[in-house]
Amino acid sequence: MKNLDEVVRFVLLRYKKISGEDLDSELKLQKLLYFSQVESFALTNKPLFDEDFEDWRHGPVLKEIRHIFNDGYKPMTSNEATHVDATTKVVIEFTLQKYAQYTPWKLRELSHHTAAWSRARGDISDDSRDNKIIDKSMIKAEAQSQRLYDPVYDMYVDEFPDFTGETMNL
Repeated sequence: MKNLDEVVRFVLLRYKKISGEDLDSELKLQKLLYFSQVESFALTNKPLFDEDFEDWRHGPVLKEIRHIFNDGYKPMTSNEATHVDATTKVVIEFTLQKYAQYTPWKLRELSHHTAAWSRARGDISDDSRDNKIIDKSMIKAEAQSQRLYDPVYDMYVDEFPDFTGETMNL
């Protein structure tokens, strides 16, 4: 299991390399981390980090990184990134290739269409601040229903001739 700080700093580094811009939107970072957790379950059948998301009205949120940019949070350096394990790199790359192009509000909208967030939120109104933890088993179930896309080869993983339905052993 990765340290959340390591994952966040690596996302910030890779986002800048992919987009050419600093990621300075907490809303966007929160959603990219949520989708990274989903991708991790989809690719490896394991969570990327231990921390739990809550079902806030603007989608899944990690309280641990709330107000992160107010604290002058910095991305990893390229030298530090050499110590990031292969699993984290693959999961983050897949996630960013798939979602980095979207605006924070589009990612919010996409997160509202996930079964895990919807089930956790239930019938709570958008005005309510009654936030519940999104159980990782719901995120895992969400991930298992996804069809994985490989942006490098521009095809779905299950379209590869040697695909047998297993998760990656990274």
